[in-house]
Amino acid sequence: SFRAIADDLQAYLSKNFMPGEAVHLVAHAAGGLVVRHLLQKHPDHWKTFEGKLLLLGSSNYGSLLGVQALAGHLDLTGWVDLLDAGHRKVDFLSVIRSFPSIYEMLPSPKLNPEWIELFEPATFGPGINEKLLTNARKFRNLLDREESFESFVSERTISIIGVGRPTFCNIDVNVLRECSARQSRKYSDEIDRIYGEPTDRGDGSVPLQLADMRNKGIPTRFLDARKHDMLASQPILQAML
Repeated sequence: SFRAIADDLQAYLSKNFMPGEAVHLVAHAAGGLVVRHLLQKHPDHWKTFEGKLLLLGSSNYGSLLGVQALAGHLDLTGWVDLLDAGHRKVDFLSVIRSFPSIYEMLPSPKLNPEWIELFEPATFGPGINEKLLTNARKFRNLLDREESFESFVSERTISIIGVGRPTFCNIDVNVLRECSARQSRKYSDEIDRIYGEPTDRGDGSVPLQLADMRNKGIPTRFLDARKHDMLASQPILQAML
């Protein structure tokens, strides 16, 4: 889970760095959720270091990829189904649904009240792990508290958001629940109905609205790039740090 990773990162920082040292953190994609939980749980510790926090394509308010993974709509799930004749798609889906971090990626109802239903088992149908779903809701509640944003040191934080790439930005929760309740499903036919047409307001994975923290005082820059290309760009990293 992202909570466990955040605890490991806190232990690493405590063991290897002294107060006043320059420590730079680069949080890429869902790594932003790890860092946000770290700062929320240990707000004073980060402030003892020098250095910057770079949020690189971070899904600060969750990601639609979490929804697609739990619903069986990821391209990866379809490819495994085609290549592995010994297992059904639902077998691989059950493996995906066993990872706590997938549930923790679900988008924040703070941005859209209808998304609270994404934390209801009926939305994803049989086979969903209700305990992990409940724990993910608690995780999201922690991150959505206003005081969790106070742990950021804005002058030491930079958020880079990718745009200009086809990205799913919407979810029709009612259609998702309807499809999940069917006994016989054709997953490929559900995608357009549930997520609509992709827009260019994202990096191909993370929509702008789920990354943007300008209203929290976080300095933000926009880059016409895919999420994975941002991580591979050394000039970008060097310029930011």
